[in-house]
Amino acid sequence: MNKIYLLLLLLCPFITKSQCNNNEYEILLETITEEWSEEMSWEFLDNEGNVLLSFQGEENYQEYNNSICIPAGCYAINAMDSYGDGWNGGFLEVSSNNEINIEITETNNVFLNDGILLIEPSSGYGFYTLLSINTSDCTWTFTGCTDANASNYNPDATVDDNSCAYSDCLEEEFLLVIETQTGDWASEMTWNLYSYNDWTEGNNNILASFQGTNNDETSTTQLCLSSGCYMFSGYDSYGDGWQGGSINASVNGIPLDSYDVEEFFGYFTFEIDIKSCNWEFPGCTDENAYNYNALATIDDGSCISPLIFNWDKIDREYILYTPPNLSDNAPLVFVFHGYTGNALGIMNYSEMNEVAEENGFAVCYPQGTQDQYGNN
Repeated sequence: MNKIYLLLLLLCPFITKSQCNNNEYEILLETITEEWSEEMSWEFLDNEGNVLLSFQGEENYQEYNNSICIPAGCYAINAMDSYGDGWNGGFLEVSSNNEINIEITETNNVFLNDGILLIEPSSGYGFYTLLSINTSDCTWTFTGCTDANASNYNPDATVDDNSCAYSDCLEEEFLLVIETQTGDWASEMTWNLYSYNDWTEGNNNILASFQGTNNDETSTTQLCLSSGCYMFSGYDSYGDGWQGGSINASVNGIPLDSYDVEEFFGYFTFEIDIKSCNWEFPGCTDENAYNYNALATIDDGSCISPLIFNWDKIDREYILYTPPNLSDNAPLVFVFHGYTGNALGIMNYSEMNEVAEENGFAVCYPQGTQDQYGNN
């Protein structure tokens, strides 16, 4: 994590007189909302994670002014977006009427503009910015190593502080280093690492895993493996691929191939000090199905094929989901995808099938026709 030091010497026009005690400093927080303001929120925390001040967006294109009086100490700002695509042009400005020294420890992109701390998430679900106000000796109870493969993994940590340490491999083991790069829509990106024996025997033993959160981030983990066959099982929940995301791995410093997912699934196998194994991959093998998986070697009955009706001389496709034991005259709910989307993508993303099972209705997912640019 990079550290930035700045001196805030700002007189803000909307507050002219501090109401703080002598041993406190007034922190000014100006929030500007843009589109989708209801997804935007932030919390101002102390070093133990207690929320001292918070904000929840409501209306678009508004300005909100908050202030808080705090003593010298260690703090954090958690900027959040409930949809995972950033604040859509919204931002938070942090300044002060007092002459204070602030040390900022970045855990994501923050910006400095004329002495003002500017927090403007352009993507992802959120991130923390750690603040030290008029002190140089700071600890936060919620920071630590967040890598489950590390020897000092802290399950209570929500912010990684780059302290992760790893045990040395045994003489007969091999060091696998995995670097994961997220692209756009990182929250849709996941992968699991399996051994050949666990995969073929149906054991739910995952050696390592990854769930994307923020766009354009790089994370690294490592683990010690014995000789054998291994596989990354990659998945994109929307079905449009990893959008610039990828896996890069090495074994004892020797690089493997770079892996990514183009649609829903990807299986990437590699061997360590052994000949290749005969992998079998379940999935949909019907080329006419929406979720056809060209990598699948065994059909697992998961194929989702479109239904068709003709309207105005155009064949229209749709997916119809009817829960088991659906009652007569049950409601029918239509769920539409957006521009460039598709029926299967919105079905997986909305998880409306599960809602239909719980509440007793059928769901129809229409597939849009293509325009002159090839987009639905």
